[in-house]
Amino acid sequence: MVWRRPPAGSLFLVLALLCLCQACRAQAPEPSESRAQELFKASGRRLKDGRLILRSIGQLEEASKLTPTDPKILEALACGYVARALEIVWMTTPEGLTLARARENREIARSKKPTATFTAPLMGKAVAALEKALKLPGATSEISHTLGWVWLVDVRQGLTEKRADSMKRAGEAFQALVKAAPNNARYHQSYGDFLRSASNYGGPAAADLKLPSADEEYAAALRLDPNNEGLNFVLYTYALRESPPDLDRARDYLLAAQKADPSNGLYSYLLAGIALDQAEGDAPRRLELEQEALQRIAEGNSASVTNLVVYSASAPAYLATLLRTMVMGQPTDMELPLLNRLSAIGRKATQVAKRWETDQPPQALAAYTTLVAMGERLADAALSGFSGIMRLTQVAGALELEKTCLTPLAAWAATHGTPQQILMVRQKQQELDGLNKWLEDAILNALPEEFGLDELTGDTAK
Repeated sequence: MVWRRPPAGSLFLVLALLCLCQACRAQAPEPSESRAQELFKASGRRLKDGRLILRSIGQLEEASKLTPTDPKILEALACGYVARALEIVWMTTPEGLTLARARENREIARSKKPTATFTAPLMGKAVAALEKALKLPGATSEISHTLGWVWLVDVRQGLTEKRADSMKRAGEAFQALVKAAPNNARYHQSYGDFLRSASNYGGPAAADLKLPSADEEYAAALRLDPNNEGLNFVLYTYALRESPPDLDRARDYLLAAQKADPSNGLYSYLLAGIALDQAEGDAPRRLELEQEALQRIAEGNSASVTNLVVYSASAPAYLATLLRTMVMGQPTDMELPLLNRLSAIGRKATQVAKRWETDQPPQALAAYTTLVAMGERLADAALSGFSGIMRLTQVAGALELEKTCLTPLAAWAATHGTPQQILMVRQKQQELDGLNKWLEDAILNALPEEFGLDELTGDTAK
């Protein structure tokens, strides 16, 4: 056989293919790196959903050993440790009884040791992982933000029993963030969340730090994100806390929040409250403002939804779901004032309807009927929007509001009503009695007499 030299173009093509193959092999991730990314993505999804925390921690620990220089994996691992600490706290509440019965949690749930015995080491691991991540190439300010939130969670929940130290560290972290990134709305909002938590949970140590007011940071965040519904709502609550309340500014914040979500009837109810407050100090316009308030309540009743949870903290995504669950499962500084506010609106509007009975009987009937419907809407919203004890607390408040409105309506119907109106009131009263009975049973079921070994194992006390 006679050897023939290949054409120059063919030789060039072969060499090019060889070089390409070598480049692909050089760029292809190592098996360990691919495995680490698979573990990271799967665990990250579970943490964002707030489930299978222990499994996620195990997989992230494996991933961090495979690629120890990836700061994102370390950040997720730190959030896993914090999530586990929150789970342990959750197990000590009636809402966490099911979680405490799980096989992997029984030993902790049965223990008589302080909760911090189990949560403090986890928090220490979280801080260590984030501090290591911050020293690695590719670390971003988001990791510093997450570290600030680790300390903020401790301020709120007391996971290390070193709340004063965590408060100081969280304050320093968020101050540094807003100074380094003054145009980042999330960082200002997180700083506001910290300042509000320090004010409510920090005790005397918070006063010693001479921290600024949370509303200043929320306002800074709103200037950068003016259409943020939650920020407008939280600033509405601060406007009402002023002495005297700044009703005009509170109204502006509510209108902005309503513009962001016009489907939520909550804002119509709260705007009715502003009108009722203004009517108390404006005699010439009192009737006009009272009529506006009842019209606002009617608008709220006809809205497509009534969402009572409109503020979401700017927590890291890996912690957001679990934090939201815990906040909704206990009385907090955000939800209870809202419940009180709605109850006060109902009482004031009922007083207006009572006064109208003499001068404007038809309007009085319409007002009472509208207020009863408001109580029903709020009870439904509490049932669908909350969980645990907070759910029952909100339902109880809504039913009390409905009772406040239904009692004078029943008296009015007995004196002035038609047979159909009297029947309608009796049906409403029966519905209310049924809901109150359900609430009593739900409270008894939600609060076991003894949260201990018997509850965990299902054994009956001898």
